[in-house]
Amino acid sequence: MKYSRGSSLFAAAFLGLALAPSPAPARPRQTTPNTVRAATPTSGNAQNGRKAFIAHTCYTCHGYEAEGGVGLRLVGYSNTLDSFIAYVRQPKGVMPPSGAKITAQEFLDIYTWVRSIAPSPDAKTIDLLKPDAK
Repeated sequence: MKYSRGSSLFAAAFLGLALAPSPAPARPRQTTPNTVRAATPTSGNAQNGRKAFIAHTCYTCHGYEAEGGVGLRLVGYSNTLDSFIAYVRQPKGVMPPSGAKITAQEFLDIYTWVRSIAPSPDAKTIDLLKPDAK
């Protein structure tokens, strides 16, 4: 029996496909610390939040009172706790990824503390800064 070159190539390609390992079945997305976190605690503690903010060295960029510096000003942060956690774990700016060692309770405490800081008064309401102040 005589085979042509074309049919030999076709047979080799077909055999290669038949013997190739089948693709692995689709697996559910593997969870990582960045995609799943422990159940969110129900209440935060502002005093513990400030301590955690210092302990996790957030102050080095955001300032001791979250007033900003190299990092963004956090005073007046108005987004949700979930967005806060997501950004700390996978920031989009120049902030290094953090949060792998921050527990769910610490995140809630830090968030509670940041949200509890009163914003600075408007400069127009400070007497010493008014143009006619003596």
